[in-house]
Amino acid sequence: MTGELESGEQRIVVDGEIITLPNLSVAEFCKQYRLSDEIRRLLETEKFETAGAVLEAAEGNLEKAGFKQGQIAELKRGLREFLSTKMAVTAA
Repeated sequence: MTGELESGEQRIVVDGEIITLPNLSVAEFCKQYRLSDEIRRLLETEKFETAGAVLEAAEGNLEKAGFKQGQIAELKRGLREFLSTKMAVTAA
């Protein structure tokens, strides 16, 4: 479940907790977390618009979209870094 807030933040619910993330575009996410141009292109081709949307994607769906294992690992690294520095968690 995702939701966009007026303040430019995005909320997702994970395991009964609300995670608030900045509404970061895929292009900015890839740039800020040093992800390859190919990963950015694949995400944009699959119509991902925000880092929060990428976070909710199942690994199997990424594979079906053409991501290679190394690219998925790189994407996970970027998401871990993003979450460790940007998220706020509250009880749902």
